[in-house]
Amino acid sequence: MHPLSQTHPPALTRLAFHALIPAMRRYHVVLASPIGIEATRRDVQAGLRPRHFMLELAARLDATIHEPSETTAPPDLLHKILKTPGPVIDLARRVAAACQDEDVIFCNSESVALPVAQALIKARKGARLASFGHNLYRPRIALAKLLSGAFRRIDRFHVISKDQLRDPDRQRLYLEQVDDRFFTPRGKAEPAPGPNARPLIVSVGLEQRDYVTLANATSDMDLDVRISGASRDARVLRETFPEVMPANMDKQFYSWPDLRDLYRRADLVVVPVRPNSYAAGITSILEALAVGKPVIASRTTGLDGTLADDAAVEWVPPSDAGALRSAIARLLQDAPARDALAENGAAIFAGHHRKDLRVSYMADDLKGL
Repeated sequence: MHPLSQTHPPALTRLAFHALIPAMRRYHVVLASPIGIEATRRDVQAGLRPRHFMLELAARLDATIHEPSETTAPPDLLHKILKTPGPVIDLARRVAAACQDEDVIFCNSESVALPVAQALIKARKGARLASFGHNLYRPRIALAKLLSGAFRRIDRFHVISKDQLRDPDRQRLYLEQVDDRFFTPRGKAEPAPGPNARPLIVSVGLEQRDYVTLANATSDMDLDVRISGASRDARVLRETFPEVMPANMDKQFYSWPDLRDLYRRADLVVVPVRPNSYAAGITSILEALAVGKPVIASRTTGLDGTLADDAAVEWVPPSDAGALRSAIARLLQDAPARDALAENGAAIFAGHHRKDLRVSYMADDLKGL
């Protein structure tokens, strides 16, 4: 009999042996809302939509992906304050049950990171937890901070706006990205559309958008405005659009391929945003830059610092129809200036905001937690 087995019972010997081997770290990617993972993957492969950042990150880390299901869980005080949906509460508890102390969890929004943090506290799990932080200083989150340790339980927030960067020890400024394999200039082999009958202004999105100011700036100009923005939320539509749409302005839903084509046909892309403190509008800006289009955008507090270089776009004050009108007229009349703005924006995008660059950054950061 081996001497070691004489002095240690077999079970204890196995326990001591495994204690010498470091536990394997696993990664978990948590989505605040379901995206239909397999359908999304199929659509990406078919070229019908851009790649999803969280799925690309999960593939890079060999991570388990978690998304809400139809099951629900009852809210406690924190979730009543945050108005957390029951499926997200259940998701958080499932993630906490599935992880080990050595694991790393990354959430795509504070709306799911806070429930996960609360679940980890209750489960007494030591897993590291990081998240995107989109709008961390809303009143309900401030109240949740006072009544719960969940906010402090999150080890790192990646914030997209400088205004959200208020705790450098726990926060990092993150440069947003879009899929440069999907949002591309028109290829030489692709058929070019016919010329626009009039200059075409394109604008995309609904979050904090100010199409009232865009309408006031352009309603009597000899151009067309096409907006990709559709919602069933009457409140959003009432706040976002003018009561009566000008004759030269149109809004509708565009599929991903049609949206890309809309960007490609644009003479200018305009991102008019109401004053706010988070990065509303950044995705539309980056999609336009990736396609190689000149961009005019509102210089809001929330968009400050979201681009690697402010020279990527032409900035105008928010809610200033006169300044927006002047910028549009000047760039439409000055083709060399318009082309230079587009080329500069495309170069800044390529150097800093491509999806693969940002996925690599985030994977390395999570590995270092």
